[in-house]
Amino acid sequence: MKHYWMAAVCSLATTWAVAQTPIEMELLSAQKSYQTALSSIQLSKTQLLEKQSQLVIAQQRLEAAKSSVSQLEAEVSRLQAAQTSAEQQLQSFGSRLDSAWSAAKP
Repeated sequence: MKHYWMAAVCSLATTWAVAQTPIEMELLSAQKSYQTALSSIQLSKTQLLEKQSQLVIAQQRLEAAKSSVSQLEAEVSRLQAAQTSAEQQLQSFGSRLDSAWSAAKP
């Protein structure tokens, strides 16, 4: 229905391109206003769809980034725990070495 109406409007616009009477001039003006508004709505709809698509893509990238951050946080925590354990073990071995060294001195 929308396409039929638009075709009729375009046809009438070309038929009455040279308006003679005030009624014909008003009809032509109304048709042009309608066409302009329709074009504006179509452009706006296209822009809206594009922005919605961009938003979905950005949200997907955000979720992927959040997941990556979570994985990195877990890995950093694991490595920090391993580092702490290694430092404690080093300190323990250092104390053992000091005790052995002290025992070996005359």
